[in-house]
Amino acid sequence: MNLTETMQALEALGSEQTRKTWRRHGAAEPLFGVKFADLGKLQKRIKVDHPLAQALWRTGNHDARLLACLVADPSKATEAELRAWAGEVKDAGTAEALAAFAARTPVAAQVRETWLADPARQRVGWSLVAHGAKPDGSLDEATALGHLARIEAEIHQAENWTRRTMMYALLGIGGRSAALRKAAEAAVGRIGPVAFDPGKTACAFPDPLPYLARMWARKQ
Repeated sequence: MNLTETMQALEALGSEQTRKTWRRHGAAEPLFGVKFADLGKLQKRIKVDHPLAQALWRTGNHDARLLACLVADPSKATEAELRAWAGEVKDAGTAEALAAFAARTPVAAQVRETWLADPARQRVGWSLVAHGAKPDGSLDEATALGHLARIEAEIHQAENWTRRTMMYALLGIGGRSAALRKAAEAAVGRIGPVAFDPGKTACAFPDPLPYLARMWARKQ
């Protein structure tokens, strides 16, 4: 599929109800309002097409950028490109999609630290930390402990949605090993309650200790 065909397909799949949902989560115009399931179907048709992904991102369209993250080629992504994309992210959905893609690239560790050092890109950076903490992720224990310390020090001053992403990063780290679970639980105790405003969304802030307990119960 070329860019014109893909944009036409996205527009046909859009709905006002989904546009409302995306707007509540911070998405801005232009957007068609395409469901994740339909984006997945388009991804299966396109498979991997990095030039198309680049063209989709350049449109500035919310749905096109989500699809770009699904069809981009991890082996062809550069630090400069990922840094530029992250600087344009304005909503949680695109931040998560971009982080999920970046986690599959050879430069994941480098861009993670770059994003975390930049206030304009921290939400994507913390999402990438969460991806790195997954069982198949590349986050080592020493780096994970450093991120826990930073979360503890900075979470209360972070932007509203970034606070939520930071807590999920903490929980991901706490699920990585018994030692990191202990460190994460100790950090939660020192952090205390964290303010979060979901706005008009149904998103909630996780209750960290029960969340970790359930995570470990599933492992066993």
